Amino acid sequence: DFVLATHLYPAQAMDYIKLSSKDLRDKKMDYILTDYTSIPFNSDMNNLDHYITPSDLLTKTLIRGHVKVNKIVPLGIPVSSSFIDNAKDIRKELGIKKGEKMILITSGSMGFGKWLKKAKELSEIENVKLIFMCGTNKKMKDSLNNLKLPNVKAIGFINNMNDYLKSADIVIAKAGGLSTTESVQMRKPLILHSSIPGVETYNVKFFVDNKMALKAKNDEELVSMVKDLLENKKLQKELIKNQEKYIKKYSAKRIVDLIKK
Repeated sequence: DFVLATHLYPAQAMDYIKLSSKDLRDKKMDYILTDYTSIPFNSDMNNLDHYITPSDLLTKTLIRGHVKVNKIVPLGIPVSSSFIDNAKDIRKELGIKKGEKMILITSGSMGFGKWLKKAKELSEIENVKLIFMCGTNKKMKDSLNNLKLPNVKAIGFINNMNDYLKSADIVIAKAGGLSTTESVQMRKPLILHSSIPGVETYNVKFFVDNKMALKAKNDEELVSMVKDLLENKKLQKELIKNQEKYIKKYSAKRIVDLIKK
């Protein structure tokens, strides 16, 4: 009765079906964009019922790509409600002492990036605990833990990322559409680093241009940026205030409401 696509390829297939099939032309088909940009291929699709976008700031970009404005619905990228309502503080379980700051470093589900040197440099910051999320990259996890640094802990694939985000004081992440959304839904000071060239480059630009995150250009800048952000409470509040302004919560519920209508 209703088809939702969260990836370009099935969205393109659906667009072609709507254009060419008389039997399926009236079927309701929507496309959820899961990055903070409009990639060139989106301009080739004009036949779907709705284009559900991460933010109204992207509407002009889609219109330039010839998508009709009445089809653009800026409801946000849907993430699990557990990132909003059900997360718990697990700092004690992680051995984080009172007064210590928790820095959460995420690297995607497959553990992207080279972190050994950065881990050593970040570990020299006073009064911090570094938690590295390595996903399925066992080599990265073992290499980081083998450093035997008392304030560095590397963890493999988990099912409670919401708890780790809830517990963090600062998040360092690459700019995947979902991972950035999860972080800002939790309203955390965010530093983007080691992003994959391509669509993530545009995600970085979106968050930095709208002052929702900082971008570290290299390892040296990352370390100094973490130090500065830990001390700069005013900047932390500014990042979170802009996250609240541009990235609304409960996107999944609003998408469900659209379907029900």
